Amino acid sequence: MRLPFRSAIGAGLLGLAAFVAPNTVFVETAAAIDKRGKSVLCEIGTPRGWSVRRLTSCDSAEIIEFPRDSGRYGARFRIVPYDPKISAGIRAELRDMDEFVNGDEVWYRFSTLIPKAFPIDTDHSVVLTQWHERVLAGNDGYRPPLAHRLVDGDLVVTLWNDELFNATDGKGSGLIAYREPGLKIGKFHEFIYRVRWSAGDDGFVHGWKRTCGLTDCNGAEWRRIVSHDGPVGYDQAAGYYFKIGVYTVHKFAAPMVVYHKEYSAGPDPQSVGADAPIFLND
Repeated sequence: MRLPFRSAIGAGLLGLAAFVAPNTVFVETAAAIDKRGKSVLCEIGTPRGWSVRRLTSCDSAEIIEFPRDSGRYGARFRIVPYDPKISAGIRAELRDMDEFVNGDEVWYRFSTLIPKAFPIDTDHSVVLTQWHERVLAGNDGYRPPLAHRLVDGDLVVTLWNDELFNATDGKGSGLIAYREPGLKIGKFHEFIYRVRWSAGDDGFVHGWKRTCGLTDCNGAEWRRIVSHDGPVGYDQAAGYYFKIGVYTVHKFAAPMVVYHKEYSAGPDPQSVGADAPIFLND
């Protein structure tokens, strides 16, 4: 496992309209694809530790520091029906360049908000976050071993491993580890995951969630949403990495905007600020 963990958009608030204030500072407007099909920056720099190759225009993502000089970041992601496709889908995603391998145990934390203007009645799958595998050379790709999807207004957490993939030839939803009907919009949904990447029986995914307001989580209690003990991932995976944003392979008619904030990853609960008894007693 590579240390230290870094979190370029971690542990902070993001630039929602409700957060606009005199001390809000613009950091960067993501990237665009040039005529050679390569990602080029619209403004300065690259978010440290993140790949911007899954952004197609200067409107695809906006990274904002809030408050000024806090070192705390969040991001707004946007896709529209006429965006060019990347890998057969329309997407605006940032990829965490850290990778982990089978046998690694990792804690993850992040928050997601679906704004009220989102076309929530879309009856097909929209990916919000996904942990993806990188396969060994000479092998075909699989399905994301873990993902958050929005399906007709429901939050769906899907899981894949070798057995599930081989039984279905990679078709369908895999294992639905959690489903929350009618996900509340206009609220931040905060998640913490403890994952042991493994294609064997020693793998597991334990997940928790709480629903927060726009500026704080006062009074919001954590609850367990995923308790999967068993394989997660693939024997032929060379590594696993995290992507955050919005992505779909289906046709859609209206722009989709999603906000994410406070991403972090680490080797133990303390590294992501998971200090409540519900995590320490896991």
